[in-house]
Amino acid sequence: MKKYIHYIIICLTLFALPSYAQKKQTLSKDQLENQRQTLLSEIKETQNQLTELRKDKKASLNELQALQAKLNARQKLISNINSEISIIERNIELTNNDVHTLKNELDTLKKQYAEMVRYSYKNRTSTDMIVFLFSSTSFNDAIRRLNYVKQYRNYRADQSVKILSASQQLNNKINVLSLEKKKKDIVLAAQQNQNSILEQETEEKDKMVNELKGKEKELLASIAKIKRQPMS
Repeated sequence: MKKYIHYIIICLTLFALPSYAQKKQTLSKDQLENQRQTLLSEIKETQNQLTELRKDKKASLNELQALQAKLNARQKLISNINSEISIIERNIELTNNDVHTLKNELDTLKKQYAEMVRYSYKNRTSTDMIVFLFSSTSFNDAIRRLNYVKQYRNYRADQSVKILSASQQLNNKINVLSLEKKKKDIVLAAQQNQNSILEQETEEKDKMVNELKGKEKELLASIAKIKRQPMS
């Protein structure tokens, strides 16, 4: 009797195994199907991220190129400003030389004029004037002498005024050139500051591009890893 019961238990067990195995196999297929769909979704999402990332990287590279072109233009502008400043400094030097020459001429004219005034003061009496006039060989000669003295005085006075005016004009020119030089220095300093800012921005963009490249590699590696996983 015991042997018969044992035999029945064995038979029931054997009949139950296929049903259990079939159920287990069905569940595994469902799980694999779900896993496959999940992995496909992950790949799609990661690919979308990669596409957007590449767009961002392209935009960043274009921006970097624009910044570099702007930086090059700034450097050329600074070089141009330096050339202008050199020309201005040369003009200032030449103008200073002209002013120095005119001042010397003006000093000479002032001394000559002062000597003439002193001479006129010493010989300012009407008697001296009469003697001066009548010492001429003729009346016409006296007139010529008188006109000569007047013309000489007027000439000296006019020359002094002209030279003073020219000296003032040159001084004004020097002031203008000096102000222009200062302006150029300020502009140059501003450009150098902007150049420094652009260099910093370029470094930041380079860092951004490197980060984007690293992120792209990570996403590509993630996609490759997902694809290597079993999906069926």
